[in-house]
Amino acid sequence: ARKAKQDKAEQIIEELMDKVDECEDEIERMRDMHEEQMSALRSVHEEAVGAKDREIVSLKRLHEEALNASNEKVTELEEALEQQEADYEELKISKDEILLSYEELKEEIGDDLEDEDDSESDTDDDENKEEGSTTPRLRRLPRKRVSEVACANVP
Repeated sequence: ARKAKQDKAEQIIEELMDKVDECEDEIERMRDMHEEQMSALRSVHEEAVGAKDREIVSLKRLHEEALNASNEKVTELEEALEQQEADYEELKISKDEILLSYEELKEEIGDDLEDEDDSESDTDDDENKEEGSTTPRLRRLPRKRVSEVACANVP
């Protein structure tokens, strides 16, 4: 009986050893399969990362080109603005000079017209004495007031 028990125990141990061997084989198979899957995932991941890196580099280059173009445009606009400001200042100075010349000329002409008005008023008094004339007479006024057409006396 002892031998039978020992045989039975050896048989159970052998069956268990077979099961352990099968489990170890299954573990080895699963480990290999896992390594293959991880290797495939790594290569897919590396390929995706490489594609994204290339896309990032391309976008950076496009962004830098757009930024450079914008900076050039800003520089051109700043230069144009500076030129316009300089032109404006020149025009302002020129305008002031023209206004000053105009005022001086206006004063000179005003003095001349006042002298002329005094001499013409004497002539107008002589013409007013002639009542029999049917032609409208013209009265000269300084140009700064009204035109000669507006001064015509129409009967």
